[in-house]
Amino acid sequence: MPSVKNILSNGLHFNDRYIPDYEELRRVVEALKGTGHKISMTQGVYDLIHPGHTRYLAQAKERGDILVVAVDDDEYTRARKQRANERRPVVPFEERLELLANLRFVDILTRRSLTEHAADPDFVIKLVQPDVLIMSHSTQYVNAQKHEELKGM
Repeated sequence: MPSVKNILSNGLHFNDRYIPDYEELRRVVEALKGTGHKISMTQGVYDLIHPGHTRYLAQAKERGDILVVAVDDDEYTRARKQRANERRPVVPFEERLELLANLRFVDILTRRSLTEHAADPDFVIKLVQPDVLIMSHSTQYVNAQKHEELKGM
């Protein structure tokens, strides 16, 4: 199991902070909640990270003690973002993870895959059950009804 101590430390500790195994992620988040930490969460592609991404993530972190970021893997990114005559993602998944891990306000990273999203778009959100869910205006599938459903989790 990833070390909560390392997640909370100032060091990179990538192997503790990137949690691709969902059962491990659930256990770590439960342990953090059990010690009184408020969990905020967001998700996205983060291809070609730019200052807008970093400002968004910094503000997401301000809404909780621990920020969990679910990052779309390459297959899911292609399905969501690729258009004719373009290759997406530009930056491969592993490199996007490394860049995000180096942002100190990102505490935990996990994967969001096309398979899970196809089965349930809210799978990772339901697993983490964050105290605060941060979504950008560009999140297309969240209408007023979906917003109320997610609030009630």
